[in-house]
Amino acid sequence: MIHRVESIALLHRFAGLEEPSNPLVSVIDFSKVDTGNVPNAQSFACGFYSINFKRDCRLQYGRQSFDHQEGTLLCTGPGQVLTYTPDEAGSESSAGWGLFFHPEFITRPELASLIRECTFFQYAENEALHLCQDDRLVLHSLVGNIDKECQSSDPYSVEIISANLTLVLHYCRRAYGAQIASRTRHSDLLARFEKHLQGLVEPKRKRPSLPSVRECAEAMHLSTNYFSDLIRLETGRTPQEHIHHILLERAKIELATSSLSIAEIAYDLGFEYPQSFSKLFKKKNGFSPAAYRERSRGSTSREPEPVAPSVVS
Repeated sequence: MIHRVESIALLHRFAGLEEPSNPLVSVIDFSKVDTGNVPNAQSFACGFYSINFKRDCRLQYGRQSFDHQEGTLLCTGPGQVLTYTPDEAGSESSAGWGLFFHPEFITRPELASLIRECTFFQYAENEALHLCQDDRLVLHSLVGNIDKECQSSDPYSVEIISANLTLVLHYCRRAYGAQIASRTRHSDLLARFEKHLQGLVEPKRKRPSLPSVRECAEAMHLSTNYFSDLIRLETGRTPQEHIHHILLERAKIELATSSLSIAEIAYDLGFEYPQSFSKLFKKKNGFSPAAYRERSRGSTSREPEPVAPSVVS
């Protein structure tokens, strides 16, 4: 069963807490939550953003389970489904805090723009951020400021909350970026990704549709956003750009060596319309598939003219 928690007020009632002072922003001390009211292994879909610093608490995202250890931060966006499993001993509350803010609070253009850049709100549970002590102390201080301002009726409180929330998001972005950079230096993700793509477009394997970033991320056992950020940081290009590159390289081979029509090649690669294939091919290479075929087969006395690299700017 999935419990839908659309408001922060409902979250407070579910956790056995008093009504929030601010209906759009709240900070919860997890040690004060009445876990006796939380059913075992129940799933929740919340209508707001959350940034959670937790210890001694197990959550499940999809089919992945994860044990929060000291210094772990989990960020979720509206609509994500999480499963909460209380401690087996049932004797201790989860330690840590949670910062919750509703999308209606994100009204200022600069904050709304920043939220769109915070792709970590859609990361999977097992891609949580492991904080160093310095970041943990800074975030704890900023969240404490937000909690204090949530209790105030001062006309400047909303501005101060927004300023502190902006800093929280920037610190999270920097910490996630550092974690991703550290992991990519020791990862064979790119090689596995390209090998997977080559398998998808191998000869005689007709695709019903184009390979998608989500499909590739699932094959790498990662969430779409985390996978995209890893590839972009490692190569400077998006996964979609890599997919297009592999598709067009396969197309060049077929154009140069096979008797298939351009439409047949497009359909075999997964394009719904040959026109879409031709438009992409020309955009990336500077000339049409027909022109490339003519060039590659035009003369046996000289090499074909160099082809522009299939790199998306």
